[in-house]
Amino acid sequence: MEQMPSILSVRNLQLRLFVLLILFCATSKALALVSLEAGLSASAPIRMINNSTSSIAKPGCRDRCGNVSIPYPFGMDSSNCYLSIGFKIYCNSSYNPPVAFLISGHADRLYEILELTQDYVRINISAPAICDLDNTTSVTSKLIDPLTNSTAPDFFGTPFTLSNTLNKFTVLGCNIFGVISPLQVSIFGDGSNFTSIGCATRCASNESIAIPSPCLGNGCCKVSIPDRLSNFIIEIEKISSGARVIHPFFSKGPCIHAFIVEQEYKVDDIILSEDTSVPVILDWAITDDFLTCQQGQSNLSLYACGRNTDCIESYNSPGYRCKCLKGYRGNPYLPGGCQDIDECEELNKCGKGVNCLNTPGSYNCVCSPGKLLVTNELGLQCMPNKRNLLIVVAVPLGMYAIPLSW
Repeated sequence: MEQMPSILSVRNLQLRLFVLLILFCATSKALALVSLEAGLSASAPIRMINNSTSSIAKPGCRDRCGNVSIPYPFGMDSSNCYLSIGFKIYCNSSYNPPVAFLISGHADRLYEILELTQDYVRINISAPAICDLDNTTSVTSKLIDPLTNSTAPDFFGTPFTLSNTLNKFTVLGCNIFGVISPLQVSIFGDGSNFTSIGCATRCASNESIAIPSPCLGNGCCKVSIPDRLSNFIIEIEKISSGARVIHPFFSKGPCIHAFIVEQEYKVDDIILSEDTSVPVILDWAITDDFLTCQQGQSNLSLYACGRNTDCIESYNSPGYRCKCLKGYRGNPYLPGGCQDIDECEELNKCGKGVNCLNTPGSYNCVCSPGKLLVTNELGLQCMPNKRNLLIVVAVPLGMYAIPLSW
């Protein structure tokens, strides 16, 4: 019986040592959390670093001609650099800087490219005219006819159509009626775009007038063009004699012009002569193997869209287009061309004191351990999260409950 106090003392010492060990572990954890919290301050948000660079052209292919960027599916030089012949770009290095040309349509017509993007192509086309007129001249003429004029725009059977939302049919002249008509029905074959559209100009008197801006009918009129338009005929008719339109840049006297032009282009910026060129916008789509997204996705070996993309049905022509998913950017036509956007780096909306965690295609707002993410009138905030933790310790003499908190 005399040994009992000694045994109890040993067991009591063991219990105390065990409790101290638990407390030490808990304290170490709390200190670690404090250290982690300090390291994850608002000035150092969590980020997933993406060191990859986004390319617009295929590997080994040029991505620029002069001042124009050339993104795939467009390309130059080798056939490996463009998706198909309709997307081939000719880069003429004899100019300084070099000039990019679109090769499209019959007779290998060339069109100077002003801008090329994943949404459209901006090119220069001719705006033919009839000049040296007096106020008694009677005019009925076809200004543009691709069947008889090798310089007339013709995109039939190519990936391109004239944008019906970004271009206007414009007529310059006094008392002139101009009409634009599709030359051929669309590839859909339903005749849905076989619609003629026109407008007429009037002049208030028999006196010469300057071209007005905006173009509202007095010596100048404009109207939207038919949809799915790939080639066309433009006809003009003088509906009565009258005033002549005078423009400060005329080189051969008064002219009658009827043409398609980019809708944002100011009429009074046009240098009018018989060989005038004006900018137009072309829509484009992938039409080589399939005409719809569903058809393309049914054969992935020929499908033009890369990873992390959406397929968009073309609204102004047959075919489809590709677009990076939300949260990604890059060239959707290249394998791996759509790269994750680091929203934490560029669009951090988490707020002060809240850590931003980038995720594929998105991001999360998170708090350091020991804090709780809440939303209040100040937005997202991290607030202290106090929790009581009951640790149950098993020892030789029974069970002990130790309340801890952090």
